[in-house]
Amino acid sequence: MTKQEQNVQDLVFESSKSAVDYLQILYSIDGFESAKDEFKLVKRSINKLRKQRDKQNDITKKHTVERNLLNSEVKNEIKNVKQIRELRNMENSEVKQLKQKRSDLQKQIRAIKDDNEESQNKRKELLKLQEQTHKRVQHVAQDAQSSHEEMIKKNQLVDELRSKAQSAHKQLRESKKIADNLHKVLVVFLERRNELADIINASEEE
Repeated sequence: MTKQEQNVQDLVFESSKSAVDYLQILYSIDGFESAKDEFKLVKRSINKLRKQRDKQNDITKKHTVERNLLNSEVKNEIKNVKQIRELRNMENSEVKQLKQKRSDLQKQIRAIKDDNEESQNKRKELLKLQEQTHKRVQHVAQDAQSSHEEMIKKNQLVDELRSKAQSAHKQLRESKKIADNLHKVLVVFLERRNELADIINASEEE
């Protein structure tokens, strides 16, 4: 970036400033020998301003695309978190039911007092069922814990993506502010160009 391009970037729009004021900032010029000399510098400045503004608009668009993509990712990940939370809650509910079933089986086993063959067979069946239920409790509890850990990771990812989206939005707004400022200064120069064109045409007609 050349020094003059940098100066163009640094121009700040103020309603009280004219194109001549901006030209003094850009080129350190106190005056002009003729309207044609000023016209040349105005046209040169317009080209630089337009180029810089368009470049800034492209940067703004880039940040807009980035922000929108990140917001879309946030939305999708929030949906994933919801699904995982529902799965974890279902698994926790199943663990609770299985623990209750295991507890009921334990009560039934303790309730068997008779020592006859039929009672002992019944006790064996209940013990076998209790062991199966216990293994199922452990398995489902492990699944619920895995779902919970995955949900935590997804929540962290959502926070990271949201932070990046907010950063992209901030950059977008800053870039748009710069582009809008350049456009306002450009309009001042365009108006001055038209004024000078009328002055030059009028002087040539005389």
